[in-house]
Amino acid sequence: MTPAAPTANGHAGARAAASSFTASRHRQGDVPPGLVSLRTLRGALRRRAWLVGAATLAGLAVSGCLFITAPPAYQADTSVLVTNNPDLDPATQMQGNVALAQTPQVAASAVQKLGLHESATRFADSYTISAPTDRLLKITASASAASEAERRANALAAAFMHYRAELLNIGQQIEVPTLNQQIAVISHKLALNAQQATAATALPKSAKRDTKLSGLLKGQRKLDAEIGALKYELAYYPLVTLSMIKGTAVLDAAAPIPPSRKHIALMTGVAGLVAGLSAGLGVVLIDAVASDRLRRRRDIARSLGAPIKLTIGKVRTASWLPARPRLAADRAGDMPRLVAHLRSQLRDGDGTAAALAVVPVGNASVVSQAMVGLATACAREGRRVLLADLTDGARTARLLRVSGPGVHSAGADRERIVVAVPDRSDRLPVGPICPASQQVPSLRPGEDLAAVYASADVLLTIATLDPTFGAEHLATWTADVVVVVSAGRSAAATLKSTGQMIRLAGMRLVSAVLVGADTTDESLGTSPALSGVRRQLLAPGSRQSASRQSASA
Repeated sequence: MTPAAPTANGHAGARAAASSFTASRHRQGDVPPGLVSLRTLRGALRRRAWLVGAATLAGLAVSGCLFITAPPAYQADTSVLVTNNPDLDPATQMQGNVALAQTPQVAASAVQKLGLHESATRFADSYTISAPTDRLLKITASASAASEAERRANALAAAFMHYRAELLNIGQQIEVPTLNQQIAVISHKLALNAQQATAATALPKSAKRDTKLSGLLKGQRKLDAEIGALKYELAYYPLVTLSMIKGTAVLDAAAPIPPSRKHIALMTGVAGLVAGLSAGLGVVLIDAVASDRLRRRRDIARSLGAPIKLTIGKVRTASWLPARPRLAADRAGDMPRLVAHLRSQLRDGDGTAAALAVVPVGNASVVSQAMVGLATACAREGRRVLLADLTDGARTARLLRVSGPGVHSAGADRERIVVAVPDRSDRLPVGPICPASQQVPSLRPGEDLAAVYASADVLLTIATLDPTFGAEHLATWTADVVVVVSAGRSAAATLKSTGQMIRLAGMRLVSAVLVGADTTDESLGTSPALSGVRRQLLAPGSRQSASRQSASA
């Protein structure tokens, strides 16, 4: 439809709208405020509760699989009664015994005794050593079977006692010669002291002789005490070593620890549930915080610069039942409301076809079905419809069984609906309407398209806009545009660029439709720019205000 020549009032209104839109744009910024709030997070959790539930069930399933494929190991423990040296600190000696039981030598000895084919380091990870008292050493072994755990615990106890006895015997073999050597050295000193004392006794009596003799006797008594202590230690050391070896024995034979498999299964399941729930909540909340996609009517209208005149729920574009027709979704849900709203935006021209373009933003499948429904409804009224599909993939044309570029008759009544599909290489297809902007090259449409348009009553266009090419070519197809936005699928920058491209091309963005809005959204889908225009038009002194006052008078 060729746009009519604008009047002076129309120019004034356009200038007011442009100035208001510019002021509003600079005042609000590129990204509307309030993208992340408690309401936003709550709405995200409500919308994606299925994801949180699926993650929770997945965590439970994973924990169940782990419990079945890798069940908890069986454990058995044994206690060793240790006899320590009574002359040393028992707590310190028990710490040494715990460290001794954890040495690689004990683990290697137990591995050899058990006949296992694994390293001592790996075997050492399967048991623990503790000292409940200053004489009790507790060994706890783990294995895949209860009997194997008992074998390992008994082998560890035997390996510990054997290795400790070897160390004690080695210590005795080293200590006894050392004691004998010390005794020999002190005996030699005693002999020298005795000779010196005999020589001093033979000297004439004097104070000097008496002092020297007294010192020699004192040294002799000290050496006698030292040699007596060494001889006692020499006699006592083997007895202590023997008592430490013989007095160390297994107090309790290895016995399996009754595993509480129900408790372990419950704890494993709870851990899986918590892990899955945490993962699901984390994914949903992080996505809600990091996403810049808009959902609220107010934010979408502010970014788009157009009022949202229709809000519908989610639209099902496909059926799970293969027996249902491909366009069965047209007759159910909110699709009829969308078709009726698009039908209401059609404005009949003076001797020309009523033209309307619908721009989908991230929901081409929904808009394609709506356009097919609108074209079918117009054809049933006896109107000749020209439907132009300017989207990538030509989904709308394919729904009407049209494939390939060109002008084709389609639909149940092939004389009423004609589908026009441009060539894929044509990124800026020119329509049959005169350009609304001088920036569009003065090219003529194809003869077939011009002939069909000359006899058409309705021109419907579905097109997607790309900032690289702009929307100047769309002005050759229509003067009125409706944008269909899906909640949560488009960023503020995308919506804002879409509205600006439409306005810069000289077209009217008559309304916007929001698909899949939240039920908790209480905001209005009004555009601040349009509100500013209304305030300016109704301000005192304006022609619209004067006309309204005269009409009311």
